[in-house]
Amino acid sequence: MEKMEHPAHKENQGADGNANVIISDWFQIEFDYIDSTDTNAHMIIPIENLDGFLQNGGAILLYIKWDEGTFVDILPLPVDTRFFYFVSTLEGGIIFNAVQNNVGNLENTPQVTLQYVLIPGNASARMNLNDSKIPYQELMEHLDIK
Repeated sequence: MEKMEHPAHKENQGADGNANVIISDWFQIEFDYIDSTDTNAHMIIPIENLDGFLQNGGAILLYIKWDEGTFVDILPLPVDTRFFYFVSTLEGGIIFNAVQNNVGNLENTPQVTLQYVLIPGNASARMNLNDSKIPYQELMEHLDIK
């Protein structure tokens, strides 16, 4: 499987000096690895200049969106032990992990998408991001993103 290209992202000029916050577009899951039992998978989401971003106090948040047509649910990761992520400077990005039966069914479906938010050190310090499970709508309102 080929490595996923960097998803499109946009720089936002939010309120309260939240300039330079980067929010990716919603993108579909394309796993780099699925185990032979189809119960564990991961994908690498490359982030340019990750080392410098983290050394300057930047924060990374990842969200998963379930769009069933009749309802949309956006959750901050981790979601219990099934969906979680960590940041790897060795891999140069976010590593999204999924653990569930038929995990491959999450791939390439518009009903299940991910979005990352990169918050520079100056803004993340002001936001006191000790708890990375900030509800999506609350984060967007705080950043004054519409």
